[in-house]
Amino acid sequence: MSLLSVVGNSLSGFKAFTRKLDNLSHNVANMNSPGFKKQDSFFRELNDNGLGDGVRFSGTKTHFTQGDIFSTGQNTDLAIEGDGFFIIENEGDFLYTRAGQFTFVDDLLVDTTTGGAILGLSESGELQEISTSEWQSSTFSPTTEVNLSGNLSSLSAADTEFPLTSDPPITVDVYDSVGTLHSLTLKYRKEASGDWTAEVHDSNNNLVGSGLLGFTSAGSPIAGANELLVQLQLSDNLTHDITFKIGEPGEFDGLTSFPSQTANLSALSVDGRGEGVLQSTEFNSDGSLVLTYSNGVVEEPFTIALANFVDLSSLEVLSNSLFKAENSPDVIATADESIVGSIRSSSLERSNVDVTDEFSEIIIIQRGYQACSQVLTVSNQMLEELYNSSKGG
Repeated sequence: MSLLSVVGNSLSGFKAFTRKLDNLSHNVANMNSPGFKKQDSFFRELNDNGLGDGVRFSGTKTHFTQGDIFSTGQNTDLAIEGDGFFIIENEGDFLYTRAGQFTFVDDLLVDTTTGGAILGLSESGELQEISTSEWQSSTFSPTTEVNLSGNLSSLSAADTEFPLTSDPPITVDVYDSVGTLHSLTLKYRKEASGDWTAEVHDSNNNLVGSGLLGFTSAGSPIAGANELLVQLQLSDNLTHDITFKIGEPGEFDGLTSFPSQTANLSALSVDGRGEGVLQSTEFNSDGSLVLTYSNGVVEEPFTIALANFVDLSSLEVLSNSLFKAENSPDVIATADESIVGSIRSSSLERSNVDVTDEFSEIIIIQRGYQACSQVLTVSNQMLEELYNSSKGG
């Protein structure tokens, strides 16, 4: 081995340590990049002649450990707890990421960095874009049934009416077969027979339904006298029928007639709603998109698709915390499958860079660089001494 080979070995160390420092600086610079996965560096010995030729930087490997998850308060921010990846379709290419910074643009859920569409999984197992363009409103549904509840005192005198003039009216909002809202009021009158007559009026005080309600001595509804029909007048001489029910015979979970005082009289629409507009969007833990409408309707039309790769080394690292795969994912599933993990909404995954580890590696690199420099200095001194000796001879 010559002194020149010593110089070469030292220079190879400089080069390798510089490359690793470059990688470490990349990791540290991305410590706050959501979904970023750190790169581990590797050195390999050079020994072509059996005497040692220094070292080379042999490359990096992505470290796919889970990063911490933090809350953002943004409904469309998503984080994965597990091994899955979000799937992005961008200009015909499939990309994968752990950085779930998504948003709706023109009703389409997209990745904020690339603008690519975030893909969901249909019930038939096909990948599909997540678009709310056809889900901006919820259609109306006509009311068909109203349940009555409370207690009409069996000790009330004949011709007694409830609610009393000092009590708030009993009202219920219903929708007819064309989606029109009607506000109805209900009154009860005690008959001499002990039964009760119920009358339903519309907002113009027109009678739209009435019936005789009967109760057993125990206070439960009697069969055949436990409901009344209400007919709402529509245009073109059409009507819409709604059944008002006081409960099943022998049951006490609806309207009753106990000797105790009259109380808690109410009417509740069982079904029916007006047209609603989309008010909020959020994701649940299985990745389903939850759409909430102004009429109280909740729909879950889409579910986020997650990809899983058995061989993570097949993923090519791109910018923006994105990956490209050589082959299709081994598994594509929704977040209710444990193999891909679960989803945390309104959250993001931090990078998995441990600053303490990175700084420790930087110190080691610095010491290695200094050692190579020292060896190079000694080699230079020896070469200079050899040159001077040969010159003097």
